[in-house]
Amino acid sequence: MPEMAKTEARTEKEVLAEYRAALFGPLGYEPTPLQAVVHEDQHRAKQVSGGERGGKSFVGAKEALLRVPRSSLGWIVAQEYATCRQEFEYLMADLQALKLLRVQEISFPKEGACMMRAINGCLIETKSADDIRKLGMVAPDFVLACEAAQLSYPAYLRLRGRVAEKHGAIIMTGTMEGSVGWWPEYIKRGQAPDAEFRSFILPSWSNHKIYPPGPYEITLMGGEVVRNVNKEIYDLWIETPLDIFMERYGAVPQPVAGLIMREFSNSIHVGDYPYDASIPIEVAVDPGYGGAYAVLAIQIKESQPYIVDEIYLQGYTTEDIITIVRQRPWGNAFLSGAIDIAGRQHQAMEAPIEVWKDKTGIDLQSQYVEVEGGIEMMRSLLKVNPVTNRPGVYINHICRGLIAECGGGKSPASGGGAWTRDINTGKIIDRNNHSCKAFIYWAVNRYGYTVATRKEEYKPLQTLHFGSKLRHRGN
Repeated sequence: MPEMAKTEARTEKEVLAEYRAALFGPLGYEPTPLQAVVHEDQHRAKQVSGGERGGKSFVGAKEALLRVPRSSLGWIVAQEYATCRQEFEYLMADLQALKLLRVQEISFPKEGACMMRAINGCLIETKSADDIRKLGMVAPDFVLACEAAQLSYPAYLRLRGRVAEKHGAIIMTGTMEGSVGWWPEYIKRGQAPDAEFRSFILPSWSNHKIYPPGPYEITLMGGEVVRNVNKEIYDLWIETPLDIFMERYGAVPQPVAGLIMREFSNSIHVGDYPYDASIPIEVAVDPGYGGAYAVLAIQIKESQPYIVDEIYLQGYTTEDIITIVRQRPWGNAFLSGAIDIAGRQHQAMEAPIEVWKDKTGIDLQSQYVEVEGGIEMMRSLLKVNPVTNRPGVYINHICRGLIAECGGGKSPASGGGAWTRDINTGKIIDRNNHSCKAFIYWAVNRYGYTVATRKEEYKPLQTLHFGSKLRHRGN
């Protein structure tokens, strides 16, 4: 195995360069300038965003190769086992070529988990992140997360915690297009000078093996000019809308057009905030059917709301939803809550608010909520207080519908996504807003429209009686 011994005559940088050369040289691997920057960086956590055919998977496998000789356990992780296979094959081929692999200890089935063992005893296994609880059993020396942009934020946090025990490394590779909310957020964070991890961008045109330099130039968002690209990249630039081109081929995060909850951040607002049976609970309800029926479970802890659970389902009636509510740990504990005033309407059937009263015995509060005022209220709660350095609300990671509507992840509902405005007219698009509206009804009923009026002590919502006519504007 390559030696890492440092002598007085050689600097640490030189030692590491020799180590990389000892592994890369026999393979004939010559990194591109941008790939070399990834390999030379010494941060324990690295995030690589690659454009289509930008070489991110190849780079990730080479990063894993650098760590095998110094490790006893490595994981290659993706949302599904099949997604790990390319990087596993790359690494297996490299170790075989270097004669660093115990060929008799390779398991490479057509489906499911794969494993292999290096001659130093390092075990490399593929893992699926479908059930993140299973990732907490042992501590690897390194993790290579493939298509990590598709992993949920809790899955990333679990992986980050697993390598912490051994002060290990985590290398994440993925594409920007179709990524969940934390991935582009972290790309930006990882480029700050004082970031605890480092993020890298490998645009498609940087992979000169796939896209050799040519005589063309393209202009990116912000006016940056890229010269010496070949005709294939130039044609893609001509034919593809610029924002899509920047994500798909430039690997650069683009903001969700017209996103309403711009203050939301996975790293600030989302965490492990489970239901606490010792604290009173309230519900926030937005009845729906085709889009989604949303119910949020909210607790006040130290004068601050925590959204601890969510029901977010399509094609369910109010009675169906209440049956599901009753199956939750908090389902028989709530004493108050708020509902859309439209829940008072009769549409050839019993009004939702009446069904909740009939099935639970609870009078849900409802009143007219001015749409723009309600949005500003929620955005104010999402802001970080400069004195306390805390936001006005925290969200449990299992509340996937709400997180998606805020632009932070994939929606659990078919056709779901982020709540947005029309980018041309500025009008609110009445779609993908079910949990957001439920929270707004609850927040305005409890606090009013001004954050400064928040009550410091816990006090259940009192049932108020308003007119039944729906007067929402902009919906």
